[in-house]
Amino acid sequence: MPSGSKSILIVDDDPEFCKLVATVLKDSGLEIITAASTQAADTILKKITPLLCIVDYRLPESDGLTWMTRIRESGRKFPLVFVSGVWCDQKTFSWLRNILKVSLILHKPIVPELFVQQIESLLPASLLQEMRNVAAPDQINANDPQLLDQTNELRMKSERKNKLAVIKANYAHGLAQKWDELTTAINKAHEDPDNGFVVNEAKHIAHRLAGTAGSVGFTKIGQLAGKIENMLCNLEPSDTMQEIVWAEILRVLGDGEIATREGKRASEAVAQGGVEALKSSNILLYGNKDEYQYLATDLTNTAPPVQIAMSDGQLSLLKQVRQESFDAVIFDTAIDDKERIFRLALEIRMLPGYKSLPFGFICQNSAMLSPSDLVFGGCSTLMTKPLQKTDIEQACKTLLWQMHKPRVLIVDDDEMLTKFLATTLSEEGISTAVLNNPIDIMSAVADFKPDLILLDVVMPGLSGYDMCRMLRQDEQWQDVAIIFLTAKNDQEGRAAAYQAGANDFLAKPVLIPELLTRVNAALQEKQQPNNILPERDPIHGSMTGQSFTIAVNKLITIAKEKSVPLTICLIALDDFMNLSAVHSLSSAQAATSHLETLIHGHFRAEDLRGRLVEDTFILAFLGEEQKTITKAINKLLAEFSQMLFSSTSLGHFKATFSAGIVEYPSDAETFNELHNLANQRLVNARRQLTGAIASS
Repeated sequence: MPSGSKSILIVDDDPEFCKLVATVLKDSGLEIITAASTQAADTILKKITPLLCIVDYRLPESDGLTWMTRIRESGRKFPLVFVSGVWCDQKTFSWLRNILKVSLILHKPIVPELFVQQIESLLPASLLQEMRNVAAPDQINANDPQLLDQTNELRMKSERKNKLAVIKANYAHGLAQKWDELTTAINKAHEDPDNGFVVNEAKHIAHRLAGTAGSVGFTKIGQLAGKIENMLCNLEPSDTMQEIVWAEILRVLGDGEIATREGKRASEAVAQGGVEALKSSNILLYGNKDEYQYLATDLTNTAPPVQIAMSDGQLSLLKQVRQESFDAVIFDTAIDDKERIFRLALEIRMLPGYKSLPFGFICQNSAMLSPSDLVFGGCSTLMTKPLQKTDIEQACKTLLWQMHKPRVLIVDDDEMLTKFLATTLSEEGISTAVLNNPIDIMSAVADFKPDLILLDVVMPGLSGYDMCRMLRQDEQWQDVAIIFLTAKNDQEGRAAAYQAGANDFLAKPVLIPELLTRVNAALQEKQQPNNILPERDPIHGSMTGQSFTIAVNKLITIAKEKSVPLTICLIALDDFMNLSAVHSLSSAQAATSHLETLIHGHFRAEDLRGRLVEDTFILAFLGEEQKTITKAINKLLAEFSQMLFSSTSLGHFKATFSAGIVEYPSDAETFNELHNLANQRLVNARRQLTGAIASS
């Protein structure tokens, strides 16, 4: 019997789960003792005092909660880790943490890598150091403690990964037999539902499968077994509706049989490194495919990695952006003339989810496009030929990381929901990343460095509560804003969210207004003024006047620090009241809406766009001189003034706008002064001629 100085006691009647835990902990130099019942655990505790004890909730003759209560009443103070397949309610949670002083409350299925980190966080620092100083390779200089620690850490992780792959392969081999055992037990219980013994046996088999199958990576099987366990626990023999419950249990059993057939294939995928990480960013390049063959592989020097898709035709380009989701588009101007490329860019921006899509341009030389062309076309980064792969990588970084955009990481195993949330937030000018596999949460936040995390509570392999606690234990992420996505919108659910360390929670199904409100509130609470989600006009999508003022003041600060100009443009539709009287209000509003569409379709993704009143817009361009923006706005006016709008009384009509343009710091140094001067120039322009632009 071990002395107890390095012993961990596992109280769990599932030998497969005990084997899994022993495997991931033994390579740290710890001695693992297992007990299949509380009676066996009591016998062990008469001989040793373990470093800590991991206790399952559902045990054969006594539940883990009752046993832990007895342990504390006896005066034993070693750390306790409570593991349950069912998340405890507020009362139980409070009892565990405040009365029993339980150190960790974990949910089955566990994620082995994160489980190790959680357990190690409870161990004495001296023991952790001793564990990391074992069996270093001879070629490593033992006099370099930092290098030694890093080497041992890598070695341990590699060994653990290999052992887990073996465990999963072995578990997969017998998975069909385990499910057959559950099926047999369910059939016996169904035939004799009043026999408590056979029903309990079915519960225990389902419980073991729910905890262990999910923990070794067979998430769906674990979920199905957990569902069966819950239905068995809620069965009432006297209930006249119990046959309906039994029918559902048998249906879930059938789903499980199908899932077990895929077990071997899933195991092989994991053994070959098939675990999905943070999804790559997708960028579409419009150019000659043969010329850019060297981009066929991922660009791994960006974070997250970038995948480049190619298109060499206008129709195929538009088809791709409709069918797939892209984070940016790069146009090679050699494939088309600039006017057609500007039109393509506008059409893409008009598609759902692409209003703020950044663009990059490739030219034969930098003189091919004027500065006003680049601004008007929406060019956030310009590349000139000949190109190296590193040039594309740097351009991708520029396109993906907008300095004034907040970054939101969306973690949910529901791909449709994450796509919806990412699209919604992207429309608001937010940089988003999606993670559908929660096991990679720590590497994902390290790569993406989010300002806020939208975190699903219930996911395969790892609960949002566990992930939140892991993040809060990491000094780098202790203050990151976290919002839980949860279907449990009651007092217990809210309490669990806050207990786990979340800033807020968002109920499913997610409503867009509530999503935007809570994201903005969480960013403000974490005092991240540079990343506040701007309030936007609920109908048109442009920033409101107040939000624009906040954002442009930040740009003025940046312009001052970098000694670059900032140009502000005030745009107003000409004769809005007269157009409304002659052609109808709805016709005038249609002209204004189309002007706004053009404003969003052209210009750079990072340029600010605001709507002050119904017929007036305001734009801000960091790093651009007044003369450049004047030319770009003239291009906008030329395009808008050629459009025909329907009239309820006179067939069709055309419209124009006027503009006033000012530059920081040559015209003024505060936003109020710049705004007033731009308005004065706009008024003066209108007095002279409609469709006029005044910049001096």
